[in-house]
Amino acid sequence: MASAKPGENGSSRIRNVGRAVFLGTGLLGAIVLIKTLYLQTFQHGKWLRRYEAQVYTQKRYHFFRKPIVDKNGYPLAITIVEKSVCADPIQVSNPAEAASTLSKILKVPEKTLMKKLSSKKRFTWIKRHISDQKAQLIKRAKIPGIYIIKDRKRYYPHKWLGGQVIGFVGSDGHGLEGIEKCYDDVLSGRESNKKVARDGLGRLLWAGTPEIWADKSELKLTVDSYIQFVSERAIQKCAEKYRAKSAQVVVLDISTFEILAMVNWPFFDPNLYKYYSPEAWRNRVIMDIFEPGSTFKPIVVAAALEEKILRPNSIIFCENGSFRVPGHTIKDVHPHGWLSLSDVVKFSSNIGAAKVAMRLGAERYYHYIRKFGLGSKTGIDLSGEARGIIRDWKSWRPIDLATAAFGQGIGVTVLQLAVTFGAIANDGIIKKPFIIKDHIKQNEGRQIMSRETAREIRKMLVRVTEKGGTGAAAVPEGYKVGGKTGTAQRIDPRTGKYSRGSYTALFVGFAPADNPRIVVAVVVHEPHGAIFGGVVAAPVFREIVQNVLPYLGIFSKSKLENT
Repeated sequence: MASAKPGENGSSRIRNVGRAVFLGTGLLGAIVLIKTLYLQTFQHGKWLRRYEAQVYTQKRYHFFRKPIVDKNGYPLAITIVEKSVCADPIQVSNPAEAASTLSKILKVPEKTLMKKLSSKKRFTWIKRHISDQKAQLIKRAKIPGIYIIKDRKRYYPHKWLGGQVIGFVGSDGHGLEGIEKCYDDVLSGRESNKKVARDGLGRLLWAGTPEIWADKSELKLTVDSYIQFVSERAIQKCAEKYRAKSAQVVVLDISTFEILAMVNWPFFDPNLYKYYSPEAWRNRVIMDIFEPGSTFKPIVVAAALEEKILRPNSIIFCENGSFRVPGHTIKDVHPHGWLSLSDVVKFSSNIGAAKVAMRLGAERYYHYIRKFGLGSKTGIDLSGEARGIIRDWKSWRPIDLATAAFGQGIGVTVLQLAVTFGAIANDGIIKKPFIIKDHIKQNEGRQIMSRETAREIRKMLVRVTEKGGTGAAAVPEGYKVGGKTGTAQRIDPRTGKYSRGSYTALFVGFAPADNPRIVVAVVVHEPHGAIFGGVVAAPVFREIVQNVLPYLGIFSKSKLENT
């Protein structure tokens, strides 16, 4: 047998190995191709989701908080963009040096900054809402791990104008007081998610400045900035003159019961809320309860007229200034003998009012107090409203019935007083007060006394402001108005008894007299130097009305005669 040549055997083996490698490579390639096609065709979604879960995360962004505007669209609360400093402490190579540099620029203690920069967190605020000048200095310092970013801030352009009503938001952008808190869900706007990439260690990669989204809608109030300003200016002058502890004003539109102004003094600036005590944040117009004094007398008189027990010209003996009720004595500031029911209101006789209440009886009088909505919330579209205090008539003693006629033993809010006089001025129709413009359409109201009774009460209240009446100081030049004074003793919290040196001065009225458009309630707590509502509060009413009526297009007789 012939043997193969050595060269031929080597070539054969090489060819066999080549074939094997080729076949193996082809087979492996085919397997890879088939696997790839399988993964791409049948498991593409699964692996894509797994990849995205490892590489990307969702970061939530908020739309700008909606602005709050007055009834004419003027901004009361807006959101602005400012610069803030933040850090990724892991990336800060030299915390001590960074803290020293930042401390000099930001005027923040180095110890405070060192604590933040030594954190193991990936994000910490250094200081929020800094000036552009400071932001530029930090950028020039080029400190690793320190970033300047755009940050949102709630801003109140008119400072203390309506401060307690509007409220404020906290550092997280959510409302903490006032309308900002009550309507936080409405104002906060929508949220949106944005996909952001992460590195192999799960750290967020810089995604650039997030898009600034602005919601073009707004929350419109019934408050008029001009009327609010006029009211704040008037009550501030009064409160400072008489060194009052606090004071409030409400201006109410009679036809709709819109709140045109809601004032709390002392004022506070929501931009600087951290520098005020929580007491300064309170909207006392709806939260604080006090005794209304003689501003309550129109209610007992209205009840007597409705029940046809008395007429406006009915005569009442006012006991020459001193009247004995079992165990107690009721007195008038100025003694009177016989007075008509109308004069009882004009001269504010406590004895006359007490006798009217005693003619009515506790049950009937209580029924009318409740018809005016007293002892219940008015239903205003704000949170934190107090109900007031009206004890059940079954617990009243004779003295309780008598003193309730002139507002003792009764607890009300400023808003409740404004609504009560609103019903009198609105021909006996009471409505819910509103401060959010969109809610006005829901306001229908209910009749709580006859139109005739309401008009008789208005005539009496106009006489209060005429010569000789307790409210003569409330009359603006060129206008006729109506209203009622009140001077209420305050209870000493230490003794639980009425204080001889602490009073609340009140005036609540409507204007103009012939066709009422607004109610103005003025309450001044603990004035010094004078205590009577006709002296302290009535001039505030006069100043507000003198400015507001022309603004509403209602001009005085002298103005019309000169045109």
